Amino acid sequence: MVIDVPGRHMLEDLKRQPAALDAVIKRFFMQADQLDRGEIGTWFSKDVLLTGCGATYALALTTAALYQTQGIRSSAIPASEIYFYPQAIPEKAETLIAFSRSGETSETLKSVEQFRQQRPEGKVIAITVNMRSSLALSSDLVLDCSDAAETSIIETRSFSGMFLLAQLLIAWLQKDTERLNGLKTLSKDLDSQSKKIIEVTKRIAEDSSVERFVFLGGGPLYGIAYQASLTLKECLACWAEAFHPLEFRHGPRTTATRGAFVCLFASENDAIAKQEKLVLTEMKDQGASILVFDEKQLVFNDFLELERFIVEPVAVRDCSLILVCVLFSQWLAYFKSLSAGVNPDQPANL
Repeated sequence: MVIDVPGRHMLEDLKRQPAALDAVIKRFFMQADQLDRGEIGTWFSKDVLLTGCGATYALALTTAALYQTQGIRSSAIPASEIYFYPQAIPEKAETLIAFSRSGETSETLKSVEQFRQQRPEGKVIAITVNMRSSLALSSDLVLDCSDAAETSIIETRSFSGMFLLAQLLIAWLQKDTERLNGLKTLSKDLDSQSKKIIEVTKRIAEDSSVERFVFLGGGPLYGIAYQASLTLKECLACWAEAFHPLEFRHGPRTTATRGAFVCLFASENDAIAKQEKLVLTEMKDQGASILVFDEKQLVFNDFLELERFIVEPVAVRDCSLILVCVLFSQWLAYFKSLSAGVNPDQPANL
């Protein structure tokens, strides 16, 4: 007999995340053998639009920003905005990438319909857990994330799996063997950092003085900050927000006092990180608790161990940093829910 303890499903999804990502990666390479690289490559020769709702919109934001660093002209718009305001579709966008765990999200399906009307010759790529969904059946290409399906209502490993698929696709199209090999081993590299992530998130969650959460990230990391705030809100309906780092210095900084936890997902660029560090220093002076995620940058060497999480560099540094930050926010939401006496498997109003 299985005892239904609070958060059991979310816990199992989190613990099995590395194995699920391994399965997603293996399935991608099996699928890639059946694809026409040349044809799909032409779909990315013009602007690419990415979309989703809620967590998958955060995923679209992160992926679009990362694609830009890889030479792909891309942008992200919420699915409902594409449907309601079709004029927002970039003029040169000829390919739509739609993320959806279920493949049945009404706004996402409507955004695909609207895109088809606006771009009759355009292409739609679906990245989803449900290969038999309406989204999958209406797309020109479907990337299979079914191995990362969850039992919990909160998106955890499916988010990570869909992100990896979007990265695998580009590395495969660009014939970037080094990056592909790095992505293949990424789940193992992440698994090695899980113990530290769990220790840190438990400590933060058990601090009863923390009432408000702020996540900061720029570039590809803004979408991850957005996802972190969303995950905490979904799990326990708490006060959690996301900002671009220097934007937080303006009006929102008034919230960074005692009782606030400010987490920075730091840029890999040292010049940018120096400016981001100023923000954290100011918020600490105001009384907020702080934590920075970085990759052994000298910029943060004067931070105490308890205020710093060093992400160990691996083959694919940008994706590693993103996924470590994702795992951190997911475990934090899980432990904070339990600490608050809330069952994350049964979030209020979802």
